[in-house]
Amino acid sequence: FTMGEKPNIASISAINSIEMAFGEVITNLSSVDIGDISKIKLSANWMANSSDKKELLNLYQAVERLSHICRKSNIVIPVGKDSLSMSTKWGKNYSHEVKSPLSLVLSAFVSIDDINKYVTPYTDKDSQLFLIDLGKGKDRMGGSGLDQTLSYSNHESPNINKFDDLLNFFKFSQELIRKKLLNAYHDRSDGGLITTLIEMSFASNMSVDLGNVSNKSKIELIRFLFNEELGGVFAIDKKYENEFFKLSRKYNLETFTHKIGNISKDIKPQLKIASCNYREPLSQLRKYWSELSYLIQSKRDNKKTALSEYKSKIKSHQVNYKTTIPKMHYRVSNLNKKYTNKKNKPKVAIFREQGVNGHKEMANAFTLAGFDCYDVNTNDIINNPILLDEYHGIVACGGFSYGDVLGAGRGWANKIKYNQDALNSLSKFFSDKNKFTLGVCNGCQMLSNLKSIIPGSEHWPDFINNNSNQFEARQVLVKIPKSNSILFKDMHKSILPIIVSHGEGKISIKNRSKIKKATMQYVDTMGKYTNEYPYNPNGSLDGVTGFCNNDGRINIMMPHPERLVHINNFSWAPKEWKLSPWLKLFNNAREWIN
Repeated sequence: FTMGEKPNIASISAINSIEMAFGEVITNLSSVDIGDISKIKLSANWMANSSDKKELLNLYQAVERLSHICRKSNIVIPVGKDSLSMSTKWGKNYSHEVKSPLSLVLSAFVSIDDINKYVTPYTDKDSQLFLIDLGKGKDRMGGSGLDQTLSYSNHESPNINKFDDLLNFFKFSQELIRKKLLNAYHDRSDGGLITTLIEMSFASNMSVDLGNVSNKSKIELIRFLFNEELGGVFAIDKKYENEFFKLSRKYNLETFTHKIGNISKDIKPQLKIASCNYREPLSQLRKYWSELSYLIQSKRDNKKTALSEYKSKIKSHQVNYKTTIPKMHYRVSNLNKKYTNKKNKPKVAIFREQGVNGHKEMANAFTLAGFDCYDVNTNDIINNPILLDEYHGIVACGGFSYGDVLGAGRGWANKIKYNQDALNSLSKFFSDKNKFTLGVCNGCQMLSNLKSIIPGSEHWPDFINNNSNQFEARQVLVKIPKSNSILFKDMHKSILPIIVSHGEGKISIKNRSKIKKATMQYVDTMGKYTNEYPYNPNGSLDGVTGFCNNDGRINIMMPHPERLVHINNFSWAPKEWKLSPWLKLFNNAREWIN
């Protein structure tokens, strides 16, 4: 899935903005092994000012141009929408008016056969960098960031020079990915080559050296680095250079394929451009890069957490997840899929309320562990109080109950508290020592408000607003302390990546002595319990974010282990992992049933 949009060009040329939006889609999706380009489907969102004849003409010509491009590439647009009142008037007799130029947002989606066949801007290998410049050296600056801020150079905007070149670029990248010749790839058209290279450097935590651009004057170099023409940067091993050029000739791209430098490991990563004596450490570039976000966050959110995150970004080049945390901490014993095909499957209720959307991931996780999963709503229990008698477990899911308004989990709990049938049914279930319960996110908040009917849960806290005053959606690290939780058997001392998605995840405990039966704690990149944001995304004391009741049957947690039961769901994971360690949590529930 990707998006293409170039409204910054529309005020110069509506047609060019449409071509470049389409081009951005293709160069983005060139990073994935798709196969035939016709598999791509588009959604077109048009915006224009229908009261202006010039803009209506632009709209007509732009739609006609996009239609032509799509027919030529055999790509269809099955869905779209339009907003044709893009102007605002004010003042006496509405004498003042601002009209928005035509713009198009293309959303592209495509099914793929193998989710492992892709490349990103990240690499951990020393590589040569090659630019394929679909602008063919024109370096048109119109609509670029530099043009918008400094009215720099010419104002001619880029477009698709030759449509066959774009199609060949796509085919070329597809063959490179299939033959596993690429270490990394990044398209160029947003921010220009300089942005592309900095982002590759940030992602890889490596130095970029532009040693092959020394024959340009200062003006030429600036235009070369900052134009936003179509194209992409390819990182390859030196041993594949001949094969790379052979394929570029095959697809008629050789004349605008340029070797521009290399990306390499460095103790102190930096960006180097020798031709203008430029050398800047990544830490300084990150400081420039993140400053505006920090200033906005410090005014809008929590100034302290905004500063903490800003500092962590500046120092992130010092972090290496492969070495700072010993590999032993990623190991979880007895990890397998042995329950997947069992015939006798215990029943588990995947429990949800209005707005909850995490039930499918949760059902998938328990299905992989050999459970028979059923969708159960609060109303189902109200209408049939004996419903839960046949279930071995109940799992209260997360994902925006009641639209994730403040106190949504408490609202869910109150619906149960103030219905005697539901209250009695769940109270009976929680008291049955042959049954287990799990609450995640909104489900965690809900169960924490039902402590009065959950045996051995008196020590559980309430959950309040995150310190950042923001909804936190991140992949962070947690450490599993030793506990009697049935779900975390044989998992203690593990340090694992996990996903958080919550606005009210901070535990309301101020005294360490009151933290009991903790099952999960946020840690920093050194594996130490932390109160530091963003490693601790909500500000819970000592990073505590999960609890069990006294006998370990009933567990609550804010993070989402169910969203990481497949190895490909991780934004980063060690290459040696074959299975997700979070499968162990769900397998433990199955073993406990036995």
